[in-house]
Amino acid sequence: DIHPPGAEWSAATAVNDAGDVVGSAGGAGAIRGFRYSAGVNTSLGSLIPLGINTAGTVVGRGESGAAIHIDGTTYDLNRLTNYRGKFQLLEAKGINDRGWIVGTGAYWGGRGDYPPHTQRAFVLKPIPKATKEAAAD
Repeated sequence: DIHPPGAEWSAATAVNDAGDVVGSAGGAGAIRGFRYSAGVNTSLGSLIPLGINTAGTVVGRGESGAAIHIDGTTYDLNRLTNYRGKFQLLEAKGINDRGWIVGTGAYWGGRGDYPPHTQRAFVLKPIPKATKEAAAD
C-alpha cells in the first residue's frame, strides 16, 4: 500500500522503470502530490504529478501551469522556456529519460487561425548547459 499517511484518498498517476510512483492525495479540501520510492512517501506539495522518468524527475501541474520537480524543488516551466505572451503551458503530462517533456498548453486571446483558449500539445527538449571546457574551444 502506497497511500500517503493521513490522506483520505489517493490516486497513482505514473510509475518509472525503477518502481518510483507519483500521484496525488487529499482530504479536508486539500490536494497534494506525492512520490513513493523505496518504501518512503515524499510530499511534492502543490504539484500534481503526471509523469516521472528513470532519473526521478517529476512533471505535472503546478500552481500556475506546467511544472517540473528536480532534486526537491518545483519549477514553473513557463518561466524556464522561451514561450512568452499568449501561449501558456498548462500541464506537463510526461517526461522521458532524455528529458523531453510533453503536455498541453493554450493560446489565450487567439493567435492567427486559433480562436481564444485553443489547447495545443507541446514538446519541450532540453538545451545542453554550456561548460567551461566547451566555451574555451
